[in-house]
Amino acid sequence: MTSQTVPGLQSNTKYYGRLFTQTSGGTAYSDSSFTSGLALAHLTYPAANATNVDPFQLFTWASISNASGYYLYVGTTPGATDVLNSGVLPATTTSYKVFGLVGGSTYYVTLFTYINSTHYKVASSFSTAPQPLPSDANAFRSNVQQQTGNVRLMTQGITSTPIAGTLLAQVMAASGHTSAFCTDYAETLAQLLYGQRITARVRAIVFDSNETHMTVEYWDPFLSYWFTADPTFGLVYWNNNTTTGMSVSDISAAAVAQNWNSIPVLYVTSNGEIYARNYYMDPILLYLNPLPLGQGVITQPQTNPPATYMKVHTTADVGTPGLWVFGFVNSTDSVTIQNDGAGSITLTPGKFTLYSHDTSLRNGWSITSAPSGLQILTINRYLYF
Repeated sequence: MTSQTVPGLQSNTKYYGRLFTQTSGGTAYSDSSFTSGLALAHLTYPAANATNVDPFQLFTWASISNASGYYLYVGTTPGATDVLNSGVLPATTTSYKVFGLVGGSTYYVTLFTYINSTHYKVASSFSTAPQPLPSDANAFRSNVQQQTGNVRLMTQGITSTPIAGTLLAQVMAASGHTSAFCTDYAETLAQLLYGQRITARVRAIVFDSNETHMTVEYWDPFLSYWFTADPTFGLVYWNNNTTTGMSVSDISAAAVAQNWNSIPVLYVTSNGEIYARNYYMDPILLYLNPLPLGQGVITQPQTNPPATYMKVHTTADVGTPGLWVFGFVNSTDSVTIQNDGAGSITLTPGKFTLYSHDTSLRNGWSITSAPSGLQILTINRYLYF
């Protein structure tokens, strides 16, 4: 025997060993010492190098006693986050629902254990089991459309107030929201589809850093393609007659080309286009700059700047009621507005942009202080009027 397993060793602990050797001449020994390594989290599902993994089962790992948190990356290449970048997870978390896994594919995982202000990683990979095709393509797509509409109808009327007891209300409660945001609608739809074994993922899209949005892409196994469902506005980007649709990237490309007629829109609630029309800006412009999968940080310069989609006004239009944006030369600039009957407002550039937030101004508003080079702007509407 030249090896022996020693149970019960504690992590990050110094141990002393004495190895005895017995020969015909008697017994001798040698002493040594070692320090055990840190205990790190390892996936228990899916296990390293596992095959035929169920893409709709929770990822799990064992709790590490001295960990203060975890990070989970999942990607299509080693170290990538194009499927998931979980962000920091509490030390009490030992499972995670991973959206966007496609059957018959290989994925790479990096699970970080956060100990004493340092991240320690364990890498692994697995392959998912091929998934059987649903029995009928039309029924599959109709179901996605129905679920998208159901999510938007989980509010009271056309408001953003959730109906008690709905999944949307549960998602909002977990996020601490009392009024539904696009993140809540998208998360709710992704969960609904996941529960029906339909692969879906949440996508972040940006007009500029002030105007951002979360939408959903679902995997159509009949066409082997990602298509877009936007529950915030109760619609899918799909044409039932031609059985064609658009991914987030497709919509972005059409918006950049201003090829509005090529974008198929199918409303999936009884309220039709009201959600999109009532939105403070044209929702299609939110698709101008999709963030890379797994990236939650907006960077500058943006690939497709928003200036092309804004109208520049002269001071002759000051005082006209509506939604207004102000463009600045410097990030430290500001403009002061007297909003008739509502007091004074000071607007500044948003984070990572030289534009202010879209702001509702009353009839008779005026500018009381402005920096050099100030632009007075409105965002154009192209698809949803």
